[in-house]
Amino acid sequence: MAFEPNPVSRAKLKECLNLNPTAKVEVFDFPLGLRGEVVEFHRGPYFTDVAGLSVRPDEKDLARREAVSIDELIEKKFDPPDMIKIDVEGLEFDVLQGARELLLAKKPLLSIELHPSLLARGGASALAIAQYLEEAGYVLHNEQLGRVKQGFFKRGDNFRVFAM
Repeated sequence: MAFEPNPVSRAKLKECLNLNPTAKVEVFDFPLGLRGEVVEFHRGPYFTDVAGLSVRPDEKDLARREAVSIDELIEKKFDPPDMIKIDVEGLEFDVLQGARELLLAKKPLLSIELHPSLLARGGASALAIAQYLEEAGYVLHNEQLGRVKQGFFKRGDNFRVFAM
């Protein structure tokens, strides 16, 4: 399953999937996050989440979409995933919090692209994500699959982390 609220990116994703007919991927047009949370996107060419912008766009340039949580999807009888890749430009913590029951019960492998400056704009941090995942029983790893401690998450640059 793939979740892509950006219509341009979603069309490109579907085009790529059509080139690989053996890929069994269903593409959904809504964002993941906290149950019932309304996510605002700039209608510009990248359909960027407004939380990541330094200047708020005019109302006419905004699109609003209600997010659905991963736990909510599972309640609606979607199969729980074994692996989740998250790259949502600063809303990573919302997606993870919306998957709390799954994380505690099934412990899917996680690949997360973290954007510390964008997380901070939304009132979250990479360190808070590390603490949240460790409390759920995850062990955190860098891209070389070396185990990392919470200090690793105090970085300012974007980085990927794996949680197992």
